[in-house]
Amino acid sequence: MCEPGAKDERLVGSEGSSRETRAGRIAPCSAGSMPEVLTKHPDVVLEVLKAEGAQCGVGLRPKILKDCPQDKLCVLKGGELCVYGPTELGLMTQLTREEVCGAVPTPRAEGSFPHPAVGIGLAVAAVATVTAAATRARRRRGRAT
Repeated sequence: MCEPGAKDERLVGSEGSSRETRAGRIAPCSAGSMPEVLTKHPDVVLEVLKAEGAQCGVGLRPKILKDCPQDKLCVLKGGELCVYGPTELGLMTQLTREEVCGAVPTPRAEGSFPHPAVGIGLAVAAVATVTAAATRARRRRGRAT
């Protein structure tokens, strides 16, 4: 884990994933290294953390996750967690909607067909209708004479 206020030292491990330094000391924490958790059931996660000894809720002062709402904050021996529910995604500082849900599709222009095949199908149907009507009209004229 990391320790708030520790001297900044180079991290060992692939892509900085390890918190242990070359000297074996604890590395410093930053807002990006303490996790924000997104879950469908934040109340359940908070209760599980409390059952395991975490201090959660109002009255705690975050050392690292300073933007975490107090009712979402849990402090453990090894660090802090901020637990969010699905409707609170916009409050998170480490994840964006696009990272969780993917890119928002570009809206279509008003009046455009949902798919080109629909437009082609309608055009073919219109041509077939006009052709059938013209053929019937010719046959009627041919019988009348």
